[in-house]
Amino acid sequence: MKKTWLYLTAACLLLVVNVLMAQTSDEEQTKNESPYPTTGPRFVVCSPTGSTVKSPLYVKIDRDYLPVSISARFPSERVTPDPDGVVNFYENKPAKSREGKETEKLPPPYMVVRVPREYARVRSICIVVPGDKPDQNQCFFLRESEFPTGGFHIINFSPTPLEIFHSPNNNFPDKGDTIAPYHRKENNGIKQGDPNTWSYVNSNPNEPATINYAIMAPPLKENGAPLPLRMSRFMVNKTHAEVNIIVRHPKISYAYSIISLQYAPDSTGEPSLQTPQSLRATPRPNSTRTR
Repeated sequence: MKKTWLYLTAACLLLVVNVLMAQTSDEEQTKNESPYPTTGPRFVVCSPTGSTVKSPLYVKIDRDYLPVSISARFPSERVTPDPDGVVNFYENKPAKSREGKETEKLPPPYMVVRVPREYARVRSICIVVPGDKPDQNQCFFLRESEFPTGGFHIINFSPTPLEIFHSPNNNFPDKGDTIAPYHRKENNGIKQGDPNTWSYVNSNPNEPATINYAIMAPPLKENGAPLPLRMSRFMVNKTHAEVNIIVRHPKISYAYSIISLQYAPDSTGEPSLQTPQSLRATPRPNSTRTR
């Protein structure tokens, strides 16, 4: 009787293991069969005024038109530009004929994005700044490999220089690092190491996993105190990159907007879990720098 019970227990355990392995295999197969490409740009909205892009939009991927959700909350699914580097976004999914073929006449695209060649076939991010109309949108591009995970990155899109102080504690140095004003490039590309970018990447296990930082703007008047935009703490996350984009607010004097987004490298082309934050930083003329 005891041997029979052992045989039954072993058989049950073997059955459970086989079911779990089959389930894992099915999940991996479904994940690997994602219709979205694994390289190409993902899209995210960056707007100091809260403007948005209609979502979802439809993009041709292989032989079908698939939805792409573009928002300020996280990067979208990946897409592959056509050979000329163009991505046509349609407001509605184009209809097909009864034979399942694409109709010859397509509606005008809702939005057209021209992706520079160096960002079209790699994992990249397209930052969309909405205009009054879709054809007035501005797009900027960065390679995810140049703003890697485990890093805290700042891109200064404002016309004024910024200064960042950082320390593993609140004992900031007297002089911070300067982040230069933004100067537009011909291809609207953003590269790690550009004068208007700054990064802290924890690649050494002996480096601090947490840094305190303060971002300061120039004073409103000569010999005035620097204006604090943000004072916070960054916790290193090896699986995510945090990018902070700083712009001058177009409607509020002496105000800056800080739009933060996070992303992780993906293997399926689908968006990863993000925890973005966005805030408007209005400098206080009477504020002093915290040390």
